[in-house]
Amino acid sequence: QSFDEARFQVAQLEAALKRNDASLASVDVDLEKSVLKAPFTGRVSTRDIDEGAIVQTGQVVAGLMETGRARLRVGINRAASQRLRVGRSYQFEVANRLVNAKLVTLRPDLDRGSRTVTALFETDRTPDAPFGSIVALKIDRTVDEPGAWVPIASLNEGAKGLWTVLTVVENDGAEVVRREAVEILHVADGRAFIRSSVPDGARFIIDGTNRVTPGQRVALLETPGT
Repeated sequence: QSFDEARFQVAQLEAALKRNDASLASVDVDLEKSVLKAPFTGRVSTRDIDEGAIVQTGQVVAGLMETGRARLRVGINRAASQRLRVGRSYQFEVANRLVNAKLVTLRPDLDRGSRTVTALFETDRTPDAPFGSIVALKIDRTVDEPGAWVPIASLNEGAKGLWTVLTVVENDGAEVVRREAVEILHVADGRAFIRSSVPDGARFIIDGTNRVTPGQRVALLETPGT
């Protein structure tokens, strides 16, 4: 009888140990679930609840910004997006600096507000600009359009918001300055691409336009190599 009582007591103690082990395992699970782990390296930007508050399933606790690798989000029109290739590097202007970033993905849908295709680019180094800054994507585009390149300094503002240039035309055997209205199609690198009714081969006055006036006779100076 004493042996049976001791054996039953041992079984009871072993059962108690198993219950304690299960309780400890449950506590470990609770502790593990009480810790939020970010899937990437980042920094907490916002805290939406206070310490000790009761939260519900799916409730936002904090906002996290990724700091390990910056991503650039750009809205591009559909025609331009078709020329982009995933994996290629493109140039951006961020905070007046040029940064190279690789195209990660192009969303298959259009943004409802801007009606553009969202493109995500990834850069190896974080730009010296805060999150949310405006960036500019530089894409070369070929446009077949008749016109001429002239220095911006050769343009003069005319009446009613029009732009003009000074040309040299032949009139009664003399070279005469004439003012021509032009349309500016593109501006880049200190030059402007213009369109006007000026015939092919026209000669523009690109410097010192303040020294001559329309109708004035001038003499062209031929220089070596021209």
